[in-house]
Amino acid sequence: GIGTCLVEQRALTIHRDQHFYTCNTGLSCTTAPIYDHRGDLVAALDVSSCRADLTEAFANLISMAVIDAARRIEAENFKIAFPKARILLAPVAD
Repeated sequence: GIGTCLVEQRALTIHRDQHFYTCNTGLSCTTAPIYDHRGDLVAALDVSSCRADLTEAFANLISMAVIDAARRIEAENFKIAFPKARILLAPVAD
């Protein structure tokens, strides 16, 4: 999941048998990229589960939490990069 996220530079979930390595087929990995203040990819945030009973609804909840956490990390790093700047937030259409 982490490698695919870094290559594709997007949030995603790799579920069990979608993993490349067979030793990881017991995992469901939800990953989101993290970008720095210049827009460069600097990290990936991953939550993995080995539960066989992971439902699609719960996997979607995990995905939303991972993406939200990654965006919060980006926002905090942006504020740290520009400590003396006034930052204006504008609404974003979904």
